[in-house]
Amino acid sequence: VEKQVILAADEAMLANRRVTVLCVDDEAMNLDIMVKHLSKAGYATICAPDAEKAYRILTESSQRVDIILLDRMMPGID
Repeated sequence: VEKQVILAADEAMLANRRVTVLCVDDEAMNLDIMVKHLSKAGYATICAPDAEKAYRILTESSQRVDIILLDRMMPGID
């Protein structure tokens, strides 16, 4: 029952506003794959090629980010 409530809340959120996923990966092909699948599923996406750019998006941008999907091992900050 608890999972059904969570899914219902997720569906309501998607009905009112697209959930935005920040995709962070230093491999352009990986970003392309993430964007393709997430967009097809109805998510809005923002991409960052490195952790520094992702941090700037999170701290300086007015864009709302709901979920972060990231590569754990990247050059620079990981």
